[in-house]
Amino acid sequence: MWPFTSSLPATALAALPKAFGSAEMIKEALDWQKAESILIRGGSTAIGLAVAALAKADGLLVVGTTRSTAKAEQMLGGDFDHVVVDDGEISGKVLESLPGGVGAAVEMLGFPWVQDTLRCVRPLGTVCMVGILAEQSASRSTGTPQDRLAPVAPSPQWFIPAGVRLTTAMQNGVTRMKVPEPSLNHMQEWVDLLEAGRMRFPLHSVLPLESVSEAYALLENTDRIGRITLTVSHPAD
Repeated sequence: MWPFTSSLPATALAALPKAFGSAEMIKEALDWQKAESILIRGGSTAIGLAVAALAKADGLLVVGTTRSTAKAEQMLGGDFDHVVVDDGEISGKVLESLPGGVGAAVEMLGFPWVQDTLRCVRPLGTVCMVGILAEQSASRSTGTPQDRLAPVAPSPQWFIPAGVRLTTAMQNGVTRMKVPEPSLNHMQEWVDLLEAGRMRFPLHSVLPLESVSEAYALLENTDRIGRITLTVSHPAD
């Protein structure tokens, strides 16, 4: 249990723990207060938006990526200072905007995209690899189950730039959010920042449980940004 008090509606609060708990793990792994700037590859995802919100609240310059031009416009209206439309290679575009590279980066697409993300980071900067969104997308489209134990990447020494660090926010491939740890409980901080208007987190839709099929359809909508919350109605006494 994560105790807190808040005047925010339950539908908004329900969207916070998973995304922001993951973002806190990423913040811890990157030690991003020293970074000054951060790149979030997969910035329009729920975790990407949470990372952007926390990083912006901490005063970082935030760069995000998305494959959708429609999402890019929405992201620029939020916590992102720069948004790059991801066509598979982003390092040239990122370095054009920030010639020295970013101080930290979050990689959520997986391998081999991490190689390109590493090229966006300045020496002594860190990339935190936390997702395999591209592999998940391919799995859904082909119907082929993911094999997370399959060796899909070459030895890291062949593609990590000298001086750039690569880490993860997971332990043995398992996120600590599976069993919420007390160290990740910043719920009161998150709601205080949201209530004070110092942080934003978009909620796309609130739907009744009976509309779960519509919720899944929205999840597949490539132009959607923000969490989807399902509500459960209680029968009248």
